[in-house]
Amino acid sequence: LTLWHARMGHLNQKDVVSLTGQRLENNLPEVCQSYIYGKQHQTPSHMPMPRAKDALELIHSDVEEISPTAYGGYRYFVQFTDD
Repeated sequence: LTLWHARMGHLNQKDVVSLTGQRLENNLPEVCQSYIYGKQHQTPSHMPMPRAKDALELIHSDVEEISPTAYGGYRYFVQFTDD
């Protein structure tokens, strides 16, 4: 039953037995840890990050890949953002 439960996306016991049409031994744990881990979500922080007060005090950068390759064979660009 545990294997069927996992293969069917952690379907509940009653429906697994119903779908198989067989009488299976109930060896499922009371709580499915894989299911619980999959349903957990990280909550965002509610503490705002302090912002820079002056221009150019804090600069963020991102490297991005260009697709298709740009003229001259360039494949990447850098984006700078002032906080």
